[in-house]
Amino acid sequence: MLLTVLAVSLTIAWVSGCSQQKKSVLLRLKYEPGQTRVFEIDRKHHWMYLENDTVTREGTYEIDITAEETTRRILEEGTAEVVQTTTRHIYEPNEEDSSLIDTVTTTRSITLYLRPDGRLVDLEFGNIESMDTAYIRQFYEQASTVFPQTPVEQGKTWSHSTHVMLNGENVEAVTTYELKSFARERGYDCAVISYEGELLLPISAKPADTTKRGGLDEIDVSGMMYFAYTEGVSVSVRERWLINSERTMLKDGEWTTARTKIEVDAEQQLVDAVQ
Repeated sequence: MLLTVLAVSLTIAWVSGCSQQKKSVLLRLKYEPGQTRVFEIDRKHHWMYLENDTVTREGTYEIDITAEETTRRILEEGTAEVVQTTTRHIYEPNEEDSSLIDTVTTTRSITLYLRPDGRLVDLEFGNIESMDTAYIRQFYEQASTVFPQTPVEQGKTWSHSTHVMLNGENVEAVTTYELKSFARERGYDCAVISYEGELLLPISAKPADTTKRGGLDEIDVSGMMYFAYTEGVSVSVRERWLINSERTMLKDGEWTTARTKIEVDAEQQLVDAVQ
């Protein structure tokens, strides 16, 4: 009887000791030369166009994106050189007959230089207009997930901030993250990470634009990410964007302000990984 009680006591003590130890993981992106990963992204948009606070047009459209990321090489301090090629299929109602759906397909290539913690080091652009590169660079800098330098456990929060110049003032765009739990997703052991933040993307007028259209895109983003910490890749992401896009322009010789409000629901899945 004494041995039985002792054995049960030791078992309870062992279980209690284990339950008090929270699991922690070091979150890092992992790349290998020659590795290719393919992601499928589905985005649904509802937009409203306002002039002087009056809705003049609204509609919906969908975008299906295939993003292929191929790692060329690993540089100093583990920085990965990754070629990202995206093919977008945009589906939207025909302007003359809304029962018909028009499809527009575009392809874009960007080379990303990413540190293992997710921080963007640099970008190189392929078939992109030069005036769009500043916008795209700021988007990647603010939207990239940057992980902490130390292991994180359930309940841990952290943030990533980027400095942005708006009307001559230095402001911060901040995204906050929380490791909510651990779970199996699509066959991977994952850290489940929630996040929310704001992206601030100023728009400069293009020289060829006679309306001198410039302004600001403010994007409130929230989402949930399943990050496979052994493989170092996000295998599933669900996001919601609320975009307030403001443009100031010349119209009939007078300055006017136009706004577009867009609601976006997006899902991203890892569909293939080839070494």
